[in-house]
Order: sequence, then C-alpha cells, then structure tokens
Amino acid sequence: MTFVPLDTWQYRIARDLPGGHSLPDGWKVQVGDDLPLVEVRDGSGAPVGILLGFPIDLEKRRIVDTDWTAPGVLGDDVAAFADLVLLALGGRYLFVLATGDVQRIYTDISAQITCVYDTRTNMVGSTAHALFDDETYTSRFNKELFDALDVDGEGWFPCELTAHDDLYRLYSNFYFDLATFKATRFWPGPGREGPKSTEEIVDACIDIIQAQIEALVKGPKKLALALTAGVDSRTVLACARLFMNDISCVTVVGQDRHAIDSVMAKKMTSALGVDHITLPRRAADQKQQDLFIRRGGHCNGDSNAKFHPSVWPLKDDYVFAGGVGGAVMYTPYLRPNEGAQTDLPADRILARLGFRSVERVNVALQKRIVAMQARDTFEMLDLVHLEERCCAWYAAQFCCDPTLVRHAPLLTTKSVRLMMQLPQDWKRSKRFGREVIAKAWPELDEFEYNSLGRWRDTWIKVQRVFDDPKLIFKKLRKLRG
Repeated sequence: MTFVPLDTWQYRIARDLPGGHSLPDGWKVQVGDDLPLVEVRDGSGAPVGILLGFPIDLEKRRIVDTDWTAPGVLGDDVAAFADLVLLALGGRYLFVLATGDVQRIYTDISAQITCVYDTRTNMVGSTAHALFDDETYTSRFNKELFDALDVDGEGWFPCELTAHDDLYRLYSNFYFDLATFKATRFWPGPGREGPKSTEEIVDACIDIIQAQIEALVKGPKKLALALTAGVDSRTVLACARLFMNDISCVTVVGQDRHAIDSVMAKKMTSALGVDHITLPRRAADQKQQDLFIRRGGHCNGDSNAKFHPSVWPLKDDYVFAGGVGGAVMYTPYLRPNEGAQTDLPADRILARLGFRSVERVNVALQKRIVAMQARDTFEMLDLVHLEERCCAWYAAQFCCDPTLVRHAPLLTTKSVRLMMQLPQDWKRSKRFGREVIAKAWPELDEFEYNSLGRWRDTWIKVQRVFDDPKLIFKKLRKLRG
C-alpha cells in the first residue's frame, strides 16, 4: 500500500506502515510535523501506550510533553484504568492504550484530537486527508450526503459519519478496539460518580480550569484567552484572574455578532485593566479555504473556513484558550415545557441542531439515542450536545488549521461529568457560569452578556440574515424541532 505524505498535525495508525512508532501486535503510528507523541507508563513503570496531542496533567498542573506516568496500575480492569487516565487529563489528546493484551483508542471528552477509522483498509487516522490518496479521496466522497447536510454552509457530519463512505469518526465516551476494529460505548455506565452538591461542582470546576490555565501559563508560549460578550469565555476568564499578569485577552473585531463581542470585550478589559489584543477579521482566500476543508476531510466548511486566518498573528508567540463547550452547563436544546421524560425522536433533535431531515441521519441518531441508555431526557440532550456538536463540529476542525494550538478548559472528562450533574433549574437559567464568576471574579458580572441593547441587537440580527438568507430556514428548522 502507498501512503500519502502526512500533513502537519495529522497522524495514522496501521499494521503495514513503513516506519513510525511501534505498538504491540504489529501496529505502528506515524505523526506529522509538530504533533507531539508521548509514551505512557502505569504506576508500576510498565509501558501502557502513548498520548498524541497537547494533554495537561491536572494534578501536577503541567503540560505533558515528556514521558508520563498514569495514575494507577493496569491490571485486569482495563476500563477502570482507562477511566483514571481520562479523569487525570485536561487539554486535547488521544490516548492509545496498547499492551500485548489490549489495543484501544480513547479520545478526550470532545475528541479534540480527531480520530477516524476506515473499515475497508483497517487504518486509523486524524482525517481522510491522512489516509487517502487523491483518487481514493475523490471516489469515496459522498457528495449527496455532503450537500444534504449543508456542510458547505453551516452544517457538519453527525452520528459518527464523515464525508467519505465507510470512514467513521470516533467520539468521546467510546473506545475503539484495534483488534475488533469496532467502537464501543463505555460511558455513561455503571461507573457514574455519585451526585455532588452545586457548591462542590462549582469549586471543583474552578480548580480544573485553573489547573489548565496555570499549566499553559508555565508553558513555552504566552497564553491568549478568547474574550467575547458571552458567559462561557467570561467563565474561563474569571478562573484566570490569578494569572492575568501573564495573559492577554483576544477579541476578533468584525461585523454582525462580532460587533457585540468587540464592544463588550473592550468595556471589560478597559475597566479591569486587562491586556487586550484586538484582531481584525481576515478572510481566507480560496486556496486557503480549500486547504482548510481538505485537511478536515471535508467534514465542515463554515465561517471558520472563511475567516480562520484572523488569529494567525498569534501563532508564533501564543497558545489560545476559550469558552468552547460551555453549553454543557445549560442544555441548549431543551424547550421550557419539556421535562425529564419528554419523548424526543431523532428528527426533532436534528432539527434543533439546524439540520434538514435526512433519513440516513435520522435512523443513525435514533440508534445512538437508544444505545446511550441515558437516565432521562436531560442526560440524553447533554450527550447529544457533547457528541453531535462538540465532537462532530467543533473538535472535527482540529487539523483544518494547524497553526495555533487551541485549548478548551471547560472541556475535560472530569468537569463535563460534573456539569452534567447540575440541577435543571441551574441549566435553564444558565446559572453555573454566573456562579463561577461570582466566586472567582465577581466584577465580571457587572457587564451585559451578549447585548448592546435591544435595538442594536435586533439590527445586527437583521444584517446577518441579509448577508446569509439561509439562516432564516435554519432558524425555522430549529423552531419546528
């Protein structure tokens, strides 16, 4: 088999690779430029696998950039050991648990180091771009599904699907077994933590976010925090208060919703004396857009493809962190009159995500919902958001722009499992972020969230619709859901 040259931040895993890092049972791993590979040992010193990407040790509050010793010892209970590893780490990473007896792949909580597997060739990699030559890439591209999901607009591929036939995406809460070449859900399951009080959840999540920020501040590059007008980025900023002498806030300045971000970020940073970098929104040329989409395996092509060069001025000196994933705190797809036992079929959930009705996707999501074995509708919707939005849309773009290392401090296995325990009245009122801010940096709550006033907000929405009329139909689909 002929293998294509690996692009930056791409990787692949196969048995017949001509070189690379050797794993047990004949598997090898090849990594592209600047994608770190770290060997992992358990508490007894035995080698148990590798980490790919940019993990953070939450207890030691450091970036894992050299050999790492995992908590616990790998014994007969492989699942328990793997869970200890996942709970110990923040950042973005892929964990390959590889011994003579077991070869499994685990993602971080939102699959931020992307992983796809090809059932035709038994290869695993970051995206189709790492696995397929041009002829295969084109011949297996499913244009009908790509168009039906409006991936060239604001759509993406849910339900573990990709733009290529027989190539599937690995999500968090699943492990992929290289021996059987199948993905298996391991969470939610019997290992759920017992319920904690809201105060315990808030305190624990503050500590988790701060551990990652401290690790990044101590790293080789400076830390830039994304700052918008929303509650999620402000939640992360509040937790960074102790480290602000070493941090800059960053806001992309542009029209439509970015106008609100620009005004509110400037107000906050000016009033609180925080260093603030503003970056003009910069459009990618067609070649840059095409490369962005190809590197991601044609699995997304939204505004990030069009404007990803906006943050390039930071790439040499900074790592970047923001509030991605915050919606786990507030169940965005729940209607006011719906409760724990509300029956929500797949087509209604997909409508709320903004998708048109596509029979293949409807069937796939319904199967996934049944397999979740969620305790109630609330937990099911949390998992839908985490897996079908965070893993499938946000994290799927990891390889698309391999310039600036990005982190999402809200998204760790430990913090997400804690936030999923929040009571529904907290989620419906988006209380969690405000509670974190009240504890960590209360002055941040004195500024408006996502608003410049009723009339200016309305005008910005009108302008967005005028620029992209398809937003009307997407909004109607969400309302019908």
